[in-house]
Amino acid sequence: MDRHGNEVKEADAYGLPVTIKYIHPENVFACDETGDNTHGKDDAKHGGEKCFVPLGNVPKCLVGVSNSHFTILPICNLKGELVLVVVIFKGKKFQAVWGLGVDIFAKELEGDVTVNFNGPGKRYPGLSITCEGKEVPVYFDASENASMTSRILRNALAKLDSLGLKKRGPGLWPALLVDGHITRMGDFFLEYINTVETMWMAMLLAPYGTGCGQLHDDERQNGTFKMALARSKSQLFTRKRVAGLVPEIKQTDVVLIIRQPILESFADKSKILEAAAERGLNPFNRGVLDYSEVLASAPDDSQKERTRVLKSRNMDPLSSAAAPPTQRNLLTAGTARLLGGEEAASQAVGCRESVTDL
Repeated sequence: MDRHGNEVKEADAYGLPVTIKYIHPENVFACDETGDNTHGKDDAKHGGEKCFVPLGNVPKCLVGVSNSHFTILPICNLKGELVLVVVIFKGKKFQAVWGLGVDIFAKELEGDVTVNFNGPGKRYPGLSITCEGKEVPVYFDASENASMTSRILRNALAKLDSLGLKKRGPGLWPALLVDGHITRMGDFFLEYINTVETMWMAMLLAPYGTGCGQLHDDERQNGTFKMALARSKSQLFTRKRVAGLVPEIKQTDVVLIIRQPILESFADKSKILEAAAERGLNPFNRGVLDYSEVLASAPDDSQKERTRVLKSRNMDPLSSAAAPPTQRNLLTAGTARLLGGEEAASQAVGCRESVTDL
């Protein structure tokens, strides 16, 4: 199949032959958390914006330094639909005002009791995410480090169950693709997905390969989100500075700065489908097995066969690939300490023996 699930000739295909056809792709979910901070000290690393300055000068931008971590967990199905957004704040207990947000620049008549102060563009905007005319539910929570916990992950699945966004029946369970983070092994999560009434089939991605396998690690997902978030934070910093305010982002500003980045990345159906196809999730083409860093670790026969197939598609991923150090024979490949390979290894052994004899 090609990336769109069409049956094609080998030369026009992508990945390996598709061996599984989804009957209920809307019942298979993928999720992966991404974290950030309210400060802007690291945004230059993924801001993507070019700056012109005199030769010899370093471009600098005024940013906030107030540090409050937050985490976003988008959950989508393999039809490319974003079904739930989880936002985790830093704190012992979630405070409702964080979810409401406070837009100090909203222009409303404070004295008019008929004015609705809630919603996008209003004083208390909340987090409104709409995809293809449908409102995407948002679940807010908090943890001491604003990181994912087994409890929060369980609550996210319970939210999907309560909203009826999954299918469950005789011989049918919703499926969840997750990485091997410790929260996936927690009692809260495991007890929930193994209870008959709330059964989920959770599948762990291959260890040390989640960067290739996780749907939301794709540059069209997490990469686009990070770029847009840096831009969103910069705009708020500038707006506050121009207004004579301290250019800091508070907990109540988080929902303001993440809405547009989510719309541009995790809520974009076309980007979800492209990422799912390239990573071999839907269609089930196992495309990650042809990634250069993955294929380089395969047996020689598999590398030769896949290289032949990929060259017929005008692709050659092994041209610059190297297997991970743990899967290489460093005596033949050489290392930074032993550039001579086998010959140097033999000399080293000889030197060791001569020293031992002495």
